[in-house]
Amino acid sequence: MMRAILFSNSRSLFSLLKRAAVVMIMLCISCDQLFFPPTGVPSSAPRMRSTPQGLIDQLMRSYEEKRVDLFEDLLPRNGTFRFYVSSNFASIYSTRSYITYEPEIAKYNFVDGLTHYYYWGQADEVSRHRNLFSQVEMIEFSEPIIHDDLVYTVTEDNDTTHVEVLMTTGVLRVHLANQIFSTEIERQVFFLERDKEGLWVIRDWFDLGNAPN
Repeated sequence: MMRAILFSNSRSLFSLLKRAAVVMIMLCISCDQLFFPPTGVPSSAPRMRSTPQGLIDQLMRSYEEKRVDLFEDLLPRNGTFRFYVSSNFASIYSTRSYITYEPEIAKYNFVDGLTHYYYWGQADEVSRHRNLFSQVEMIEFSEPIIHDDLVYTVTEDNDTTHVEVLMTTGVLRVHLANQIFSTEIERQVFFLERDKEGLWVIRDWFDLGNAPN
């Protein structure tokens, strides 16, 4: 009697598994596959600028692939980007074409209180990168740029509107003809904001060199 019950239960279990398998096969044959993703290029994928780290990754990629479009994508659509140069670099840059700027120190956490900075705007910055990418053979980071600290600006509604990123690590290597130039990335400050799509862009970029904290 026990063997008959066990045999009957085994047949019932086998029947259930068999029917389940048939259902699964039918579902897989249908348009909506359960376990296998659709082939081809996905219709939508997360943008690198969805996170501050993703923005930094895209910045590095724009240099390594010498792609102006990737770099320009990092900047605000309304053209408000500014690149600020510490007055310590006055002997390096021709300051005649730049405008003096006294930063609103209260707005930033990592920008030191120097008397003034020189800056240029978005069109000049894109033009500089276009010239750089077209004239060099290769650009690489022998040491990746890594952020040391982040400060978030959050509204009363818990909406993050800005992020200030401090960078102090990285080595940029530029190959030009038979020469290789290496530049150690010192204190760089990126002031990021969200665009209309909710993605991060670089609103302000400070090159502080080896300025102290």
